[in-house]
Amino acid sequence: ILADLGKRMDAPLVLLPNACGILDMMGHVFAGALLLEQAAVAGKKLKAILREKDVDATDKKAYHAFLKENGDARFYHNKIQAAACFMHRAVPQVYAQSLAIKTNDQSVWEVAF
Repeated sequence: ILADLGKRMDAPLVLLPNACGILDMMGHVFAGALLLEQAAVAGKKLKAILREKDVDATDKKAYHAFLKENGDARFYHNKIQAAACFMHRAVPQVYAQSLAIKTNDQSVWEVAF
């Protein structure tokens, strides 16, 4: 979206009405990248704890019982869940916002005062 704007004479007319959307998209992308990085670290740490305590993560009942009693494991588990939630709920909005910007709607400039 932004790559071709520098070559366009009407770049300000495209950027101004879409500034919030562009900033929102960038925020989602950067936050998503940070959350993924944290989830990768948390996954390694959680696996190490499970291995050390001999807990089978595929046994859901035992796994969730273990999470209730082990704060570190619960913390890492929740880091992973937070990243998954963000990826499923917030990141898809980036695509939707990019579609809206690509329409190049200029109706904002047609408002009569």
